[in-house]
Amino acid sequence: MRLAEEQLNVGKRQVGTGITRVRRFVERPVEANVTLYEEHVEVMKRTISDRRDMKDIDWSEQIIEVRETVEQPVVSMAVRVAEEVVIRRKGSDHIKTFHDTVRKQELEVERLPAETVERVSESEAPRIGSPVSGIGSDRGMPVRYKSIQRQEHDRTER
Repeated sequence: MRLAEEQLNVGKRQVGTGITRVRRFVERPVEANVTLYEEHVEVMKRTISDRRDMKDIDWSEQIIEVRETVEQPVVSMAVRVAEEVVIRRKGSDHIKTFHDTVRKQELEVERLPAETVERVSESEAPRIGSPVSGIGSDRGMPVRYKSIQRQEHDRTER
């Protein structure tokens, strides 16, 4: 009779778990608010009630120009290095306990005295080479057969 047992062999392999992608954007929309100043000319006419200014009237043609101004945004861009990105892989070890069940054949041997074995009737006795529940043997033969051999051996010694 041979007894077998399973052994748990735990190894390891390296598998991919994903990819980390670092992407640099070249353009992105931005906006900025700026307050702009404007100057416009207003022309108003008023009625004069004082008659003293009537003596010095100039009858020549005359042109007066007043410049109007507005501010317009001036946009310029300056390049500066704001950040530096460092990409590296960092490894670490951890212990993982693996739980499973393995099978192992056990052997139970029960020795019976010769008188007990002789009382077993032929119909109840197991056949030679067949497994016996609860009764084991050293070489695969039922205990009844071995006990009978032992009795014959004991008789020849007397």
